[in-house]
Amino acid sequence: MHDPEIFTIVVSMQRSGSTLFCRDLTSLGGIGSPEEHALPIIRNSKQIDDSWMERIITECIEHSEDTNAAGLKVMLDYAPLLATAVSMRSHINTARESIEGHVEAVETLLDYFVGRFERV
Repeated sequence: MHDPEIFTIVVSMQRSGSTLFCRDLTSLGGIGSPEEHALPIIRNSKQIDDSWMERIITECIEHSEDTNAAGLKVMLDYAPLLATAVSMRSHINTARESIEGHVEAVETLLDYFVGRFERV
């Protein structure tokens, strides 16, 4: 399995209309299928580890109808967990509820995806 050229990431909050938005993006074709592929991995794991992102990206690629694009929807409340999985930096406090902590987590995630995929 290879990395797609395009990776669409949607960062949202619950009850914001993001599911409908992501369905619309998927129906356009060519930009992946952004869904909460990370949620089952988060729910079924006892601890954060560095394999999370590879497993999540694999899920995104496998659920995409387009071989050149994949997508992921990330809810703001679990963005810090994914950012920790990306960086495994202990200074990201995953229990922190401040907006600054969530913004830092989203920035970390975006840096990861921009560094890995050609178009994000």
